Amino acid sequence: METPTTWEYTGSVPAQARDIREYHIFLASPGDVNAERQAVRAFFEEFNITTAGHWGVRFTVVDWENYATVGVGRPQELITEQTLKTYKDSLALVIGLMGQRFGTPSGAAESGTEEEFEWALAHWRQHQRPEIKWYFRKIDRFEAPASPDEIQAALGQWERVRAFRRRLDEGEPRVFAGEYANAAAFPEVLRRDLRLWLEDPQRQWAAKPEPTPDAGKPEAPAAAEPNGNGAWLIRAAVYLAIFAAVAFGTWHEWDDLERLHAALPVGMLLLPALAIAFGELGPGWKARERRKELHRRGARGGTTQPGYFRLRPYEDGEALTRADGAHLETLHWIQRAKAPLLFLTGVSGAGKSSLLNASVLPGLRAEGWTVVAARSFGDPTEQLVSALLEPDRIWKKPPGDADDPRALLERAAKRSGRLLVVLDQFEEFLILHEESSAERERLTRLLESITAEPIAGLTVLCVFRSDYKGAYMQTGLPPLAQDGNWEEIAAFYLPAARRFLEDSGMQIDADLLERVIDEATAVEETKGLIRPITLNMFGLVLQRYGGRLPEDVAPGRLLRSYLEEAIGRGDLRETAPGLLRPMLTDAGTKRPRTVEELSLESGAPATQARGCLLGLEEQGLVRRLDRAGTTWEISHDFLARMLGPILAGWREKLWRRARPALAPAALAVGLAALVWGPVAQWAMANGALAELNNLYCPARLEPDKGYEVNCTDAIELEKALLLLHQLPQELHLDLSGTEVTDLSPLQGLSSLASLDLSVTEVTDLSPLQGLSSLTSLSLSSTEVTDLSPLQGLSSLTSLKLWGTGVTDLSPLQGLSSLTSLSLLGTEVTDREIEQLKQAKSDLQIIRLR
Repeated sequence: METPTTWEYTGSVPAQARDIREYHIFLASPGDVNAERQAVRAFFEEFNITTAGHWGVRFTVVDWENYATVGVGRPQELITEQTLKTYKDSLALVIGLMGQRFGTPSGAAESGTEEEFEWALAHWRQHQRPEIKWYFRKIDRFEAPASPDEIQAALGQWERVRAFRRRLDEGEPRVFAGEYANAAAFPEVLRRDLRLWLEDPQRQWAAKPEPTPDAGKPEAPAAAEPNGNGAWLIRAAVYLAIFAAVAFGTWHEWDDLERLHAALPVGMLLLPALAIAFGELGPGWKARERRKELHRRGARGGTTQPGYFRLRPYEDGEALTRADGAHLETLHWIQRAKAPLLFLTGVSGAGKSSLLNASVLPGLRAEGWTVVAARSFGDPTEQLVSALLEPDRIWKKPPGDADDPRALLERAAKRSGRLLVVLDQFEEFLILHEESSAERERLTRLLESITAEPIAGLTVLCVFRSDYKGAYMQTGLPPLAQDGNWEEIAAFYLPAARRFLEDSGMQIDADLLERVIDEATAVEETKGLIRPITLNMFGLVLQRYGGRLPEDVAPGRLLRSYLEEAIGRGDLRETAPGLLRPMLTDAGTKRPRTVEELSLESGAPATQARGCLLGLEEQGLVRRLDRAGTTWEISHDFLARMLGPILAGWREKLWRRARPALAPAALAVGLAALVWGPVAQWAMANGALAELNNLYCPARLEPDKGYEVNCTDAIELEKALLLLHQLPQELHLDLSGTEVTDLSPLQGLSSLASLDLSVTEVTDLSPLQGLSSLTSLSLSSTEVTDLSPLQGLSSLTSLKLWGTGVTDLSPLQGLSSLTSLSLLGTEVTDREIEQLKQAKSDLQIIRLR
């Protein structure tokens, strides 16, 4: 793997790089829906990256866990004041979640969640905002706790949830509530509902996205971005200033020849340093501009809409006409088929998904068929039932009892008249489930039942790759019969392949057309047959070259030359090889990878990695496996075979790899030689600030306060912690909500004044021993139980222990400066508190039970 790009000092990030409008989303729920709460936060984090940023807005999720602080007064009243009321002017939506718990009385309502709902509803009546969405987990049967002593209380909680649901359904105004099957199903329900709501053109923040430029054309520059031209000029000025200062410190000795003789060798070190600095600034500026562009593209999301040539399947709403007429043959086959169980197969890349989505299924719907599609991963029968019960698919209000899949299919077919159930990617069922597994047995029994006793009006279509026909034959299901229950989607024969390329509208020379057909046939290794996916790839190449073969491309190397050019494209070449290598196996096959995995393995920040992937997608090299673009793979198997040797021989020029480190190293030698302490310390601190910002740990220097650092991403957290030692002034560090577990990088960080470790997995505080400048420490919602390492923190004035397992407060008795202690949600006894108060009479202890 290549050495990750070194992040260099490029100037501080402008305080207001873009005009971002912020809206707030309040999240209300009792304590038994934590997975759903995380799903809400994850949705908005992704939406901010993929869509909201393009509108110039951001949605921030607000809840009591992260936005409320303790104080004097009724707890829920404090929470409402610090969240709902504080953000009332920008509060766009209140999201409520409920499972089987309702919550505990708040003093003004039966639970804090209900009191938050009351506030939101009252504000809506007065101002017609915020909007309110409430989601209930579907619970058909009461789930009793294991302890008999808790059953009555749990039943009471569930009864209050049901009563609250009735109130929403029957109250005035009525609040339309959503329902989801379980925590695993909630993200999809949430995504579908919120996407429709957020992207409604009537919303004040929604705007039509600007058209994405054509592939290969430069995109319009975005608004001011971090590390822009101004930062580059600052960087150049820094180099010149350091050089001038050091040069002056050397050359002003002209009046003393002896001292000049001693200083001259040191001064001469700066001549190559200056040359290296300017040599790095020019190409380095271009490299930074390319990285900036990838960051912008990654944050904005989206790619050009596919045209005639594409590697993504056609979707419903896009017209598809196959050059070989297979779309019409398949449509007529399904219409005429007598068998209740049908099978559609084809080699990978033959176009099965496009043919179905954009031609066959729309054609059936146009004739009155109801089409329901389901995947075969997980529990395929459960996937099928979920698809049938999706609201407004067959029933406006789906039936509640779905324990018998066959009975559900009978009711669905009777209601629909003609019902087609598509089990897409059926090979997942064949290869992911053991023969003896309950999931496989359940679906097999259902399909056997449908075959033995057909359901009137029902046809089931199983779609899978031809490679798995042998695996299918071992299931015991009906044998495949050509022109009966089985249809094969074949690759294009040569006449259809030529017609496909000619119908693109490109003016392709007849000789070039034949050369392309010959090379495509060689790639396929199947004489006389070419898959649509391969033709589309070659079509993209021809489109890139304007329908003409470049003079420097040898016959038979058109695709390889294109791949090398795409990887080496100016804005992609530094990042693309490091992303593509992890997407290939040692055997030269493709493997899916998430953006986070690729970022970690390549060393490129996530937004830069996403931007590069979008660029590679435009070139046809990769494709996304989900709409959100979180998981990617090489666009097809034949490309994976070709990319392996290309990447194996791909080497960055030595100068380009070494350039980022040469200038700082040369200047560091000059500075160290002249013991230029203050300048070196200043440069180091500013370099650390720039590095921290690149590592998702925004840092800034506040006048009269010191450095404030807020880490939000744990991917490179260890590097960020080590950089903190380079900040000379007082340091305020926020690590809340990160994946930090080991505090050893903070050991000896004498400038640390405040530290927030809330909602982390930290357990050991021993690295904090001896941090005499630490005045504020938050350990809320951590696994910390032992406070003895804090005994010597003589400057500590504020300590938060919310939701920890701490029971022993004796280590705090010697902390002379401690004036504020928060113990909300701990098991500390009254005796412990009294003993601490006796030792420290001026200590204010906040403990709300």
